[in-house]
Amino acid sequence: MSHELEALLEAFHAVTEAPARDVAACDAIYQARLEAVSIRLKIDKVVLHRMVLKKHLPWLRANTKPTSPPPKA
Repeated sequence: MSHELEALLEAFHAVTEAPARDVAACDAIYQARLEAVSIRLKIDKVVLHRMVLKKHLPWLRANTKPTSPPPKA
């Protein structure tokens, strides 16, 4: 996975997990990164956002440590 996509996923995740008072600031950061990457790669911003949405759940699963199994009785 490219570093740019990873950074976008982290920024998007920060928006989804931010407390209500921080959502606007996190969204501004995400939108700025989205704009910069879309300009550099010459991809429409909406298309890039859809790519982030599509990759978010698999990225989240890959970066979440599984819980430990319960001890056997």
